[in-house]
Amino acid sequence: MALAVSGFLTMTWNASAVTMDTVSAVINSVSATGSLVLLLLGLVCFYLWRSSRPRYLNKANIPPYPTRPWPFFGHLLMVRKDPRGTFLRWRQECGDIFSLDFCGKHVVVLNGYPLLKEVLIRHADLVTVRPKTLMAVVLDEYNKGIINASGRVWKEQRTAALTILRTFGMGKNIMASKIREEVNVYLEEIGKLGGRPSDIRVLTGVSISNVICSIIMGRKFEHDDPFFRQMVGLVSKIVTQIGGTALLNHLPVLRHLPGDLFQARQLQRNTSDVSDIFVNPVIDRHKANFDPSQEPADFIDAYLHQMHVRDTCSNSKGSNEKTSLNTTLNDENLNAVIKNIFAAGSETTGSTIMWCLLFLLHHPHEQDKLYSQIEAVVGTHRLPEMADRPYLTYLTAVIMETQRLASIAPFSFQRVVASDIHVKGYIIPEGSVIIPSLDSVLWDKELWGDPQTFRPERFFDKSGALVQPEYFVPFSMGKRVCIGEALAKMELFLYLSSLLQRFKVMPAEEGALPEIRAKFGMTCAPEDFTLRLVERNKRDR
Repeated sequence: MALAVSGFLTMTWNASAVTMDTVSAVINSVSATGSLVLLLLGLVCFYLWRSSRPRYLNKANIPPYPTRPWPFFGHLLMVRKDPRGTFLRWRQECGDIFSLDFCGKHVVVLNGYPLLKEVLIRHADLVTVRPKTLMAVVLDEYNKGIINASGRVWKEQRTAALTILRTFGMGKNIMASKIREEVNVYLEEIGKLGGRPSDIRVLTGVSISNVICSIIMGRKFEHDDPFFRQMVGLVSKIVTQIGGTALLNHLPVLRHLPGDLFQARQLQRNTSDVSDIFVNPVIDRHKANFDPSQEPADFIDAYLHQMHVRDTCSNSKGSNEKTSLNTTLNDENLNAVIKNIFAAGSETTGSTIMWCLLFLLHHPHEQDKLYSQIEAVVGTHRLPEMADRPYLTYLTAVIMETQRLASIAPFSFQRVVASDIHVKGYIIPEGSVIIPSLDSVLWDKELWGDPQTFRPERFFDKSGALVQPEYFVPFSMGKRVCIGEALAKMELFLYLSSLLQRFKVMPAEEGALPEIRAKFGMTCAPEDFTLRLVERNKRDR
């Protein structure tokens, strides 16, 4: 018995000793792992601190900082909540030009028409490069297409797109006829609403996108086509989500956080869906049916024809395998150009129409005055045409005032400075990112007097003639001005003149007006609102 007890105690002690040794080893291992994790975390923090330090904080002759930047983030978090208001306030404090630090990137904000004109036009060749952003990578559009491309790619894609659009009548009657066809359908769809309170944002977006489809792929869709409505909805989501992911352009490491806090993954999925389900199949069908001997029927055909011509010219010179390198016209860039035109063309025009209707709700006197001119010039027996535009001056003024006050692209597109620029006694260093503030021009009190007031009369001179000041720049300035300006102007005139000829814009509830508020994304669209569009021949006659 004594031996048994002694053996048991010996075994227990040995087991305890083994357990204690194991526990000690585990503790040492955990301690070593913790030290390694802390070391790695420290190295990451040191790297982030080094890479996010302001490059030019103490450098002389750069534009002033409105306030000292925070560690890591610089001024980024200071502007994230209300960039438009913050930029306008800092302009009052610092003047027309000031510097910002965005996580170590030197940013210069340009304000006021004279300064924007000097930098974007006088130094145009130095400010055409677009910065590389995570969003361009996520969208698979970095240095592809037009919006996110630079250098040779941008020049060739922009030239090709402009040439094709002009060939198909951008700004001419042939394009107007395509738009009028869709306007007829749009008016019938509005009529089906029966004057009930409605949000026509989606309906308007589908209609404008159909115009783009007729130009790009030579076909249109039914308004109730579920597939087409899904694609239009995805494009609209992409435009909105881009605004919410801006922080990732400066802190891309945040993209790897658990979940999808900034919707970057959702943005990538939506973009892939638009490419894989909509754009690429259309390109493939056009390629399968492409005949270089036939006259191009739409934008894609014309682009493929230019690809064929350039490849043929290269082959005739005996360049063999290098022929494909002589041009950037290819399937990838065609895909990007199509998405650029859809996103920019449909969203900006659709948002401007919605802004105009919102402003007219708040200013019924201007709506009555506008309708009176339409009735006097066009009547009610036919739809307005582009030939009526010189005589519908008040409508033109209403459209310009809408573009000015809405300012739907407040910061234009950022550009990278290719070489030092000397302006207003300061140096904008090479590699800096510039942000042209169109708000500072379109909302400038010195230029407009009462910039926050909707007043179309400001575009008439003392003799009553319509005037367009050179500082009216809703489509930006310089070499990267919007290529769809002529198309947008035509669409806005034909849609709004036809809509307001037939329908009266009224509040959803008598005496209750929707608030005038913008939602900030790639563009600034109005917050969703409802209204009633009442047929005039049923109410006013």
